[in-house]
Amino acid sequence: TLKMAFDRQGGVADLSATKSERFTCPESLDMVHRLRRDSDAILVGRSTVEVDDCTLTIRRVEPRKDGRNIQIQPARVILDPSRTLDLKDYKFAHDGLPALIYFRKEDEGSESTTTMERD
Repeated sequence: TLKMAFDRQGGVADLSATKSERFTCPESLDMVHRLRRDSDAILVGRSTVEVDDCTLTIRRVEPRKDGRNIQIQPARVILDPSRTLDLKDYKFAHDGLPALIYFRKEDEGSESTTTMERD
């Protein structure tokens, strides 16, 4: 499932602002979190993290729970081809949930992954 929000000019983000302003209504946000609850992963690119400082978690609806009654969050996958995100600057890197960051290894030209695990 792919979810994108478009502004009146057909854009997906206000790149003129220093911080992207939300242009999605509350009902749409609730729908997004229901979609997240039913998804195995949330995939974003480096620019989305830089502009939105997103957590990529389920917050507006009750998450699914496993057999031990522990909340299940979808895997967070970030595409950062040049590996330029400074992780200390973003919320997702400090909440104790795992994230996968895909990047390209310069010396080999192959793809690689960094995994952030729970503490």
